[in-house]
Amino acid sequence: AKAGLKSGDTITHVDGKWVLGSDPFLKVNKLYQKIRDREDDNDDEFRKEYEVARKRVLGGIGLLPAQMLLRKGTTEKRELTVQRSGVVAPIKISLANALTEVSPVTTSTASNGKATVVKVSLFTEKTVPQVKTALSKVPKGQGVVLDLRGNPGGSVTDAGAVGGLLSPNTPFALQIGPGGARKRLASSPGGVPTHPLVVLVDKGTARAAEALAASLQDSGSATLMGGRTFGDGMSRSLYNLRDGSGFILSTGKLISPKGYDWQLANGLVPRVALLPGLSEDQIVAKAVAVLQNPPQTVAAAPRPAAKKTQP
Repeated sequence: AKAGLKSGDTITHVDGKWVLGSDPFLKVNKLYQKIRDREDDNDDEFRKEYEVARKRVLGGIGLLPAQMLLRKGTTEKRELTVQRSGVVAPIKISLANALTEVSPVTTSTASNGKATVVKVSLFTEKTVPQVKTALSKVPKGQGVVLDLRGNPGGSVTDAGAVGGLLSPNTPFALQIGPGGARKRLASSPGGVPTHPLVVLVDKGTARAAEALAASLQDSGSATLMGGRTFGDGMSRSLYNLRDGSGFILSTGKLISPKGYDWQLANGLVPRVALLPGLSEDQIVAKAVAVLQNPPQTVAAAPRPAAKKTQP
């Protein structure tokens, strides 16, 4: 973020080397197919394009080596070429590798002082006590804006514990395991919630963060606001090995307590949508407005009685 990278950016080159996709030879093979299937001799244009694509692939860097290069614990500078939605020209960004520790929870106060914004960027063992501390400092009767935008998930257990602080003793999610067996996951016991709640979500809200948002929506504890979420309901388990290493395996799928499958639906759809281009102050102001006047479910109006007519 300090270097200018934004969520949604695509890193296309590292140190001038093209980052190869999942099938880097696909374009080359398609071009070769074009050349092979041509019946005339006027194939110079295709051969030139083929040669350019071939050299690009051979001079590129694989996805995994590129990731490892960016993770190296050195102070070497890396030159990144980035594509950004809405920007035509590639963006050049220079940055150095560094260890970065980010607190999973940050708090702020709305400019009008009528709500506390609690941003949770990830669910880890540090998240629950930090959220608990943040909630304990919210004045009585003041609203809370829980910001889950850009939260990729993390620990389902810790997400459930946060759910217990906001909506205690309510269902957190249904976990579908091998053979379709269902297990009900409950929110951890917590304090009695005394604050109206709005939850901000967007395309970066995924997995355990989606489960928490869905749980709060199902229980009626919060109003979801923002954009459609990522749509990944897979639950993963960490298996530790004796040598100190380990691996993560997808072991099930999460759906909302009422059975809503946000992965099948390509994400959760917020009750209140936000138009793109709003500033953070404008987003928080809209969230505060919803806290003060939450949307009501309008019952269907009764059908008017049919008028009697003379035969």
